[in-house]
Amino acid sequence: MTYFTADSHYYHPNIILYAKRPYLKMDANDTYLDDEKQERWVSKDRARLRATQMTEDLVEKHNAIVKPKDTVYHLGDFTFGGVPDVIWLLNRLNGDYKFIWGNHDKAIKEFKAIILRYPMFLGRIEFLGDMKEIVLNSQKITLCHYAMRTWNKSHHKAWQLYGHSHGTLPDDPNSLSLDVGIDCHDYVPISFEQVGKLMAKKQFKPIDHHAERS
Repeated sequence: MTYFTADSHYYHPNIILYAKRPYLKMDANDTYLDDEKQERWVSKDRARLRATQMTEDLVEKHNAIVKPKDTVYHLGDFTFGGVPDVIWLLNRLNGDYKFIWGNHDKAIKEFKAIILRYPMFLGRIEFLGDMKEIVLNSQKITLCHYAMRTWNKSHHKAWQLYGHSHGTLPDDPNSLSLDVGIDCHDYVPISFEQVGKLMAKKQFKPIDHHAERS
């Protein structure tokens, strides 16, 4: 099967705060922040602990759905960890990975040549750049970390999949675009078939001169 995902932000403590992920506290007696507004961590140690626990949970959720031979398109912001963390994650996560760059992919982008030299990643890892147009089961899809208003063949029912916004960008029922970030889909990748069902509920309406041609 083929899956899409984005914005995993493995090992990133502050994404728990920014995206309000359910990893702030592990039990009712856990004191985790220094004020009631939940804007700061008590300590760096607590932040690292929660980021590690989040990462372990996300990896477990991922592997419960994605099988080793499945394909995963990751649309940016993979991890805030360094190269050892990238290698460790890719060795544990199921699936053959195809990466689109996000704005927080410095480590994996800078050391992609090193990563590709690892024998265990041969044929499993591919870097697609900032944007990629693909075709799956005759469906045209534009992949990018960022949401677009128009894209190639958008007026001919091509999809656009993106991340970056963590569910804060309102979904447009008249656009065949979708945020595939984990914050929008119960913290797991979403399958090609699931995307298709969500797109089928939309009524595409062109927003530019292509309306006259579609």
